Amino acid sequence: MDLVQSPDLDEALKKPLVDLDAVESGADPEHGAANTFTDEALKDLASPSHDGEEESDEDEWETDSLYEEALHFVRDDQLSSVPDSCTPQEAAAYRKRLHEIGKVEFVEETIGKNTITAKKLLTAFGIVPPSFLEDAPDDAYHPLLGIVISREFAKRQKLEEYNTIQDAVELLEKSKNIIVITGAGISTSLGIPDFRSKDTGLYSRLEHLGLSDPQEVFDIQLFYEDPSIFFSVAKDILPTEKKFSPTHAFIKLLQDKGKLLTNYTQNIDNIEANAGVSREKIVQCHGSFATATCTKCAFNVPGDAIFDTIKAGNIPECKACKERLALQPQGMKRKRSSNGSHPNRKKGFLGDDSEEDDYDIPTPGVMKPDITFFGEDLPDEFGRRLVQEDRELADLVIVIGTSMKVAPVADVPSLIPSTVPQIYISRTASIPYWYKYIHSANSKQPVSHIGFDIDLLGDCDVVVSELCRKSGWDLQHSMIPKDQNVDVIKEEGYESRYTFRVIHLVLTRFLNVKSNMEYVIRFAQIHESFRRAEIEALATLVGVDVEFVWYDNYSPFCVAKFPDGEAARKVVSRSILAQDVYELWGRGVSHAELLADIKSRTESRWKDYERVSVHMVFDSFSRKRSQAEKMKLFQTFFEYVGLKGPIDMHNAQEEFAIFEDYVSSKEASDLRKGAGAVQEEASESAHQGVGDTPLKMALFGRWICRSNRDTIRKYDLKKRKYIATTSMDAELSLVTANMALAAPGKIFFDPFVGTGSFLLAAAHFGAMTLGSDIDGRSFKGKQPITKESPAGLSSNFAQYGTESKFLNAFTSDLTNTPIRQVPFLDGIVCDPPYGIREGLKVLGAREGRSTEPMFIDGKPAHTQPGFIVPKKPYGFVRMQQDILCFAARTLVEGGRIAMWMPTSDDQEIELMIPTTPSLEIVNVSVQQFKGWARRLLTYRKLPEGEVSLDTRIHRATDDAQGVTADDLNEFRRKYFMPNKEKLKKPKKPET
Repeated sequence: MDLVQSPDLDEALKKPLVDLDAVESGADPEHGAANTFTDEALKDLASPSHDGEEESDEDEWETDSLYEEALHFVRDDQLSSVPDSCTPQEAAAYRKRLHEIGKVEFVEETIGKNTITAKKLLTAFGIVPPSFLEDAPDDAYHPLLGIVISREFAKRQKLEEYNTIQDAVELLEKSKNIIVITGAGISTSLGIPDFRSKDTGLYSRLEHLGLSDPQEVFDIQLFYEDPSIFFSVAKDILPTEKKFSPTHAFIKLLQDKGKLLTNYTQNIDNIEANAGVSREKIVQCHGSFATATCTKCAFNVPGDAIFDTIKAGNIPECKACKERLALQPQGMKRKRSSNGSHPNRKKGFLGDDSEEDDYDIPTPGVMKPDITFFGEDLPDEFGRRLVQEDRELADLVIVIGTSMKVAPVADVPSLIPSTVPQIYISRTASIPYWYKYIHSANSKQPVSHIGFDIDLLGDCDVVVSELCRKSGWDLQHSMIPKDQNVDVIKEEGYESRYTFRVIHLVLTRFLNVKSNMEYVIRFAQIHESFRRAEIEALATLVGVDVEFVWYDNYSPFCVAKFPDGEAARKVVSRSILAQDVYELWGRGVSHAELLADIKSRTESRWKDYERVSVHMVFDSFSRKRSQAEKMKLFQTFFEYVGLKGPIDMHNAQEEFAIFEDYVSSKEASDLRKGAGAVQEEASESAHQGVGDTPLKMALFGRWICRSNRDTIRKYDLKKRKYIATTSMDAELSLVTANMALAAPGKIFFDPFVGTGSFLLAAAHFGAMTLGSDIDGRSFKGKQPITKESPAGLSSNFAQYGTESKFLNAFTSDLTNTPIRQVPFLDGIVCDPPYGIREGLKVLGAREGRSTEPMFIDGKPAHTQPGFIVPKKPYGFVRMQQDILCFAARTLVEGGRIAMWMPTSDDQEIELMIPTTPSLEIVNVSVQQFKGWARRLLTYRKLPEGEVSLDTRIHRATDDAQGVTADDLNEFRRKYFMPNKEKLKKPKKPET
């Protein structure tokens, strides 16, 4: 179906930048539902009337969103597993008919004439009828059917004549006017992060900023209110060197061959220019760092004029504004305003109609890079070029390295005539149909709203280089190895989807060359938000690089890159939350894909293991396998890899493992709750399918080493001689010591030492330890101290044979510490009191009480046995800041503080993460309890002269007039608040 240009098409393409995930998830009702019904017949189908009542647009939108949550997709080849479903041939015919006659006629021809039930017709569009409608009349399925019909009709239809790699090559060779749409994926090989990749994308790294959605970093309203948030991350996406990737070189090659019509790039790094792509051939849809404009006076400069300021972590200010300010007479009355802040404006903030003489500048404006933020209009050139020129000229569309999640660029493929073929190239893996419906919006997902003709999946640089090789084109780039060998695999169940993988020739066994290899880490499925952080900390400790290729909080398995097996051994062998590490031999979303990957990666090594004795391990998460099933899988993998040696369960030369990761009920439930699903029965049935539990990932690996997890049993509190009610458990004590990088030759201090759990953990890893506490009885114990019976804390060190690692403990608090305020500590580990059982206190006399020394029998009272030091109330926030200030003064450069602090699931009780300029937040991990939680905050001491970008302008403070424990402790006050008070919601202001 060719799209007829409407008079409003230009205006539609000028609409503000919008993230489609946010619209589809129902986060912002003002944008409307993702699938609206414009035809009256279809509208009646989707929203039947009830007793003459009319629903508002908002109610209709909410209904649509709820039904979308019930969608459970199957492919045509899986329809046989759905009762009373269409056959694959019938399903294809119904979809084709819909596109031939349109939505209204299709509804009249099917549902209107009762030729098929709505329930069965759902299956033609790949929808499993939800179980909560099982006994409902057929018209109860109409709203859901209306949604899927609208979605299917709006989707671009694949051209049946283009399916193979050769088809793609021929299209490249014969096309003369190619539109290339690019995203962040074409720059990731240069070390520039993309935005949405799970765990590695930019959005996944911004949790410490405390934003409700990481995409708010690029929200224009937030930029006006607080530009420091954007500039704190801008350095990570700032173009630095004049380099470009092989994919950029491919676009330049298309230009050189006279085939490039236009490159519509969503990237803001301006790297296309580095590759030599002509400015006339580029439309920068979202702007770029090439220039910057003052938010107040519109002064414009080249982008590189502010690069040094951004790299230093500062906010670039307008030079023209500063010069103008310097010329203003002293004492001139000025309006108060924030630096470039215009919270009530979305556009037109430059004040084009204002006279220069009337413009009052109290402070310099902010130099905003000319990139398009969410909420800003796209450049006029985007819509004009597409509609007036390129749309009718294009003979091929290639989409590279983008998830096509941001409108209006995401709409471009649908605006091109439907007869123009389209090719999709992306790293996005081939994943099951259910993935989108259980994973978060920030997860990397395949494009599902556009029907591309050919999908070429894999590293973008690898795909384009292989296409050029097959086309006989000479694509020159230093990042393309001359002997690169690429394996192309057709995806099972798809007629035109292919995965490209470089075949790894294992030369490191024979050459003294190190290259990053992938490894499987098997974790304990506990403390999920701590696991990755611990591995990263240990990699820092041993001085190796680690990159997480695949990580999922809901899975006990992850894939990470280490320089070599020895580096992986050094890191994981000390980990507490990991169990083992394996050299990755293959992974895939099905066993067939796994076997193909094993062959691609390791076939040249199979002969080395042909006759060795083998121990096989099978670990299936969230699904039980029978012994017969396990044996069958073992036999399959043995025969495929050619392992012919004996099975030895005790003294095998090598251990191999098969891991399966299935969607757990907790994962499916949690993520559907997060999406707003309200139907319990729908939640329970949403994943009933193949084996009831979909397979997410299968892995095969060779064992490298065991972790340090067994140490937990050694330090179990049940076996320890001296403990108290506040003693931290062994597992988290050891993890905290790892986060703080405890090691031989280092000095560690705990200012709230108590019974010494953290110091015992640090000493276990070889650090020298020192502690203090406001109440000396906590570490001395109740028994008299003798040579034969040491203090309570000392007895713990004696129990574990680490007395030589314990320096001392003394009575003190951080406001009255005898420790010299100079950098000498390598680590601080502590769990400060939360002030729950009793109010927080600090040494000193209460206000109004005498501070004169007391005498007993002519001797100072504080020298008498049994003297109890007076204490006064202490603020919770003040305590946090005092701890960080102490750490800033006493930690050496690169030293760490790992500090526990309370928080809550209730947003009203959430406490800000404390910060200080010379400490950088390394990680925030959360341990959940019922109704509240606590965070492990890890900071690193910055080199002198550097300032942390985590420091926020606004800080929470204690009640300055407070005198009681509740006055001085926000967490304590909210913790003891009755539940009915916590559940009260603030009244909405009247409209």
